[in-house]
Amino acid sequence: MHSVLLHNTGRSAPGVFENRTAAAGLVQPVGRAASSGYAALWADLDGNGYPDLFLVADYSASQLWWNNGDGTFTNGTATSGTSVSGIPNGVDAMGAALLDYDGDGKLDIFVSGVSINFLTQPSQYASKNLLYRNLGNQRFQENATTAGVIESGWGWGAETLDANNDGLPDLFVTNGFQAVNNNYVPALTDPSRLFINRGGSFTDLTPQYGITDTGLGRSVVVLDYDNDGREDIFVTQTVGHRILYRNALSSANTHWLALQFRGTTSNRDGYGCEVTVTAGGRSQVAVYNPTNAYIGQREPRLHFGLGASTTVDRISIKWPGGAMQELTAVAADQILSVTEPGDSGSGAPPSAAPVITVDPRSTSTAKDGSLTLSAAAQGSPAPVFNWFKDGVRIAGATGATLILANVQPIDQGTYTVTATNQNGTVTSQGATVTVTADLAAKSIAHWWNEALLDGIRKDTPNPPVHARNLFHLSATLWDTFWAYERDGWATQHEMFVKETPVLPTAEADRLAAQREAMSYAAYTLIKQRFAKSPGAAATLAGIRWLMQQYGFDPDVADITGNSPSAVGLRICQQILARNLTDGANEADGYADATGYRAANPPLVVRNPGVGDGVDPDYWQPLDLANTITQNGIVLGASTQKFVGSNARATKTFALLRRADGFLTDDPGAPPRFSGSSKQEYVAEARQVILFSSQLTTADGATIDISPGKILNNPLMTNDGTGHPKNPVTGQPYASNVALRGDYARVLAEFWADGPNSETPPGHWNVLFNQVSDHPLTEHKFMGRGPVLRRLEWDVAGYLVLNGALHDAACAAWTLKWEYDSARPITMIRYLASRGQSSDSAQPNYSPDGLPLEPGLIELITAESSAPGQRHALGVNWVPYQRETFVTPAFPGYISGHSTFSRAGAEVVSLFTGSEFFPGGLATYDFAAGKGLGFEAGPANDVQLQWATYADAADQAGLSRLYGGIHISTDDFMGRGMGSVVGIDAFELFAGLYTPPTSSAPAPTTPASPGTPPAPA
Repeated sequence: MHSVLLHNTGRSAPGVFENRTAAAGLVQPVGRAASSGYAALWADLDGNGYPDLFLVADYSASQLWWNNGDGTFTNGTATSGTSVSGIPNGVDAMGAALLDYDGDGKLDIFVSGVSINFLTQPSQYASKNLLYRNLGNQRFQENATTAGVIESGWGWGAETLDANNDGLPDLFVTNGFQAVNNNYVPALTDPSRLFINRGGSFTDLTPQYGITDTGLGRSVVVLDYDNDGREDIFVTQTVGHRILYRNALSSANTHWLALQFRGTTSNRDGYGCEVTVTAGGRSQVAVYNPTNAYIGQREPRLHFGLGASTTVDRISIKWPGGAMQELTAVAADQILSVTEPGDSGSGAPPSAAPVITVDPRSTSTAKDGSLTLSAAAQGSPAPVFNWFKDGVRIAGATGATLILANVQPIDQGTYTVTATNQNGTVTSQGATVTVTADLAAKSIAHWWNEALLDGIRKDTPNPPVHARNLFHLSATLWDTFWAYERDGWATQHEMFVKETPVLPTAEADRLAAQREAMSYAAYTLIKQRFAKSPGAAATLAGIRWLMQQYGFDPDVADITGNSPSAVGLRICQQILARNLTDGANEADGYADATGYRAANPPLVVRNPGVGDGVDPDYWQPLDLANTITQNGIVLGASTQKFVGSNARATKTFALLRRADGFLTDDPGAPPRFSGSSKQEYVAEARQVILFSSQLTTADGATIDISPGKILNNPLMTNDGTGHPKNPVTGQPYASNVALRGDYARVLAEFWADGPNSETPPGHWNVLFNQVSDHPLTEHKFMGRGPVLRRLEWDVAGYLVLNGALHDAACAAWTLKWEYDSARPITMIRYLASRGQSSDSAQPNYSPDGLPLEPGLIELITAESSAPGQRHALGVNWVPYQRETFVTPAFPGYISGHSTFSRAGAEVVSLFTGSEFFPGGLATYDFAAGKGLGFEAGPANDVQLQWATYADAADQAGLSRLYGGIHISTDDFMGRGMGSVVGIDAFELFAGLYTPPTSSAPAPTTPASPGTPPAPA
């Protein structure tokens, strides 16, 4: 089944339509991924003046297409946040409706459907609707659960209406399904549902409004059939009679307005009119397109409930042709006909092709900075803009201004913009964008460390692989640095390769040769390690740019002789060759070489429970219809595989293994359901449920998150009560009160993979760089002795830090491989599916179930499990993560975050000589309503604060419990293992490194002081 776009040729060939599907870029996938379109919503969702398309699909993902204004569309499904649909474990979508449910002036999208897996479990299904809240800037956020409309039955038709004329759009959904094989008996009597808007959330008031049908509903038509100002509902069914629900609510205290449209310059019926009605201090936004529905359409008028208002203060209409019309002081309780201003017989607005009046200007900006390009154009109708880089359209860039918020080398190029209306297209002059660097602001090692971090941010997340890359880059920089130090090898020890080039006599020439050799070595390593990354184009462009900034030719390949480039290339090639057989299986793309096999079948997240034949002690790979990594890489429909499994056999830095490859210091197994630790297993699951319950701000609970009140924990506990005072200022830490729900959500998101998705190993490199850049940091090894040159400080710090983080990966992933333990989603759903274990006299008793606890874990009742209520079914429990991610693709025990973070904290504390951040405090700010990505929030401004590196590490571990992807045992044992790993790595490094006996001379060009650090 293929959806098509048919273009009406209009007066040139009346009654004739042309198939423009391919020309518009709307060709649909074929085969298993084929889209079965059920409904289409048309509306200008991004404000560029052209209607966008939301295609509702069954058997595959629904799609959002942005209208470029030139007859073509760009698929914005993944980038817009509307990709959480489709099978095998997403949503089979049928109906949809457009409404501004939260009153913020932006149209949102409601989708009705069902979650089912025909391929593996055809007899299981779950009600699943979607509500995409429009955040602006072509971004949406799925919000059905918090809005209370996630469940309605086996959904079909959906429509918006104002059932009680209170000025808030409500939702009506038809439901029900009957299959020949009778697999879906519960769906046979699914009733239609009416959700009443309470101001941004909904309440199911189906019976209260007299909606009683339990048939097989399909389309729903909203109309005021008796013209009494109250919207009525007409329902069709596949079996049974049609149903007309007359709206019989009292109209004594509520008022309304209905608009009918007559286009002159625009289409005759005014389809596509965007209307804002303001009355009683409230504005409502709607689009007139009665065909936006599943196998039905609304009556040809646009209805607005007005509440108690008897007069409409203002009606603003944007006609499809671009004309703006405003009416004021309009009486309520009438059907008002509105004609587009300026018809052909009374002076239609002039029609003119677009003309560029302001061209974008060439500019340069520093890497990681922001850049704004602007243009202006005139024309009638007003033209729409489309931006291009080097002749390639930039998806979603359809405004007069193009903002690049985080400029990278790949952004260099020539930018043009087109202006288009129905009379033609014009292209601006080109603007050249150049990316610059202040090379003196950072050491050469720092620049290459950041280049690799940029590569991680654009690569598929794989913490062990990224930790290995950071370690090998650090080793490469170390071996090259000391090769160009006078008598360097007399006091230092190589990591992998000892080259002894002939050094230039002049000191300036020696330093220049050192920079050159280090650059060629680092460039070669990053180029090979990221050649097959999804972000390879950007990463490789970035490292070529950095070479060119230093004046080095990135294409040099000669490894013979004594030139710095040859020396650097030789060192790197030897390191790459030596580690090609280190156990990571780099040569085969890091594919599993350990023989790992999952003990359990995949967990289909959208289905209740965990499936059949599951052992709750072991990890379940997730089956996701649309997988998107934490850093935004779209993987599509997939079943998880154990990411990073080869770390169990990878050569380490200081970590010791037994002859069988397992750890010398093995902490033992996690709690098991099937063993003597069953009670602990259940208690751990219950604790994660408790943490999940604290993610809300609705309870008003607060917590003082000042370093003077929390953290300062004994190792492997959360028992700390804070620090008595800041050791730098001598003063107590100020109070820092936050809503507990804000704090919990901020923790879960901030520490997920680092604020810029560099994964935990990269996160701790960012932290180390910020600490090193801080003006209060003295670059003394272990806080004593002479001040080190900044380059030596960086080279030494990177090696010990990344050696420890590499070992942390090997330790954590060895235990993940060995114990193969379940994630909380399996534990909680499994226990919930068994029942309750507290009272044998009550329903659903099982000694293998969850313990009952008032307010937290309760028996299912119709009231507590209704949509919009604070309780959710345990068999449907999901962690606080994006729906396209849910849980990492590897077993739980031990926590990688906890292991990485504590190892990093130990190393930074020892290397700097202080357990405290510079100044005794580090912070990171989250603005109210802007700081979260998983959902809207935080409700108030939140500032995370840490006194010590261990505080930051402990908070990283704790965040995984709020995030719902680890239990406390995973966290605490990870902290303990990380501490051992970090200290052991530092002790080994101390045997490799001999610090100087006198301070280095001051640099000729001082580095910029940096900014106060934060673990981000």
